[in-house]
Amino acid sequence: MSTLTIIGLFYPSLIPSTYVEEQGLTAFKIINEYCVAAIYLSVCIRLLYLMRTSQPYDVVSLFVAVSLMSMSEIFFTLYSDMTDSFNLLGHIYKVIAYGFIYKSIFITSIVKPYEELSKTRKELLLAASVFSHAGESIIITDMTGIIVDVNGTFTTITGFSREEAIGQNPRILKSGRQSPEFYVDMWQALLEEGYWSGEVWNRRKNGEVYAVMNTISAVYDEQGVTTHYVSLGNDITPIKEHQEQ
Repeated sequence: MSTLTIIGLFYPSLIPSTYVEEQGLTAFKIINEYCVAAIYLSVCIRLLYLMRTSQPYDVVSLFVAVSLMSMSEIFFTLYSDMTDSFNLLGHIYKVIAYGFIYKSIFITSIVKPYEELSKTRKELLLAASVFSHAGESIIITDMTGIIVDVNGTFTTITGFSREEAIGQNPRILKSGRQSPEFYVDMWQALLEEGYWSGEVWNRRKNGEVYAVMNTISAVYDEQGVTTHYVSLGNDITPIKEHQEQ
């Protein structure tokens, strides 16, 4: 490329002429334009193949751009004067093609991902706000049942701080009022259906027993594999005490 630039700047006579006054385009110019058009067409064929699969850019817009580029090269073989309409059309097609390239690569690969990232960030902030301010006690565990996070309501109800709960098993809340079979049935429902709901008697950090209406749901990844469990609990101790009176 550097060599061609030097030749063009300092030895232009070595480059074959592309246009002759009163004669029009030279054979060298026409052949070169057809060769470039052929290259663009081969790229179009490749892009048609790529349309069948997902790509990180807009393949259709890029296909349109390359097709316009090819058409512009054809127009550049037809004009006989520098002010000819074919010459003007060729340049117009190129400008339009650049617009499609901009849409295909910049808009699709940079602008849209940024907008999606911004949207995802807002959704995460909203989810975090809901998690922090929910009126229900929320426990998030990994697939083995180890606590990875709890919200403020959990701390208020149980007396365990977030730091004390993380890394523990929800068994730290076990009151002893439920039989082993109760928990076997719970885990069987979670493993088979991904969901369980019912009343549970738990124990606070200070030893006080309380009743919870619990709902536990499995969280799945894109392959359908369980990654986490989310437990939502409402303290229904006052209701239970009223029923016992």
